[in-house]
Amino acid sequence: MSVAVTSSRECDHGWVSSPLNSCYLFVTTTLSTWQTSECLCADMGGHLVALETEEEIIWIKAISVTTRH
Repeated sequence: MSVAVTSSRECDHGWVSSPLNSCYLFVTTTLSTWQTSECLCADMGGHLVALETEEEIIWIKAISVTTRH
């Protein structure tokens, strides 16, 4: 699974808004490299997520369980 992230106050359809003022898109793929996944995310207007804070890690774990991907 790849997770794209973009900074935005309003998320496009299919993206999930976070309390961290970012939008996340969960994408199920069979991609095998970081570079290929990053390119896919960039094509959708974001970047491959890099979890930087404990708050973000907790949020992404919680939302990934409830989000269909």
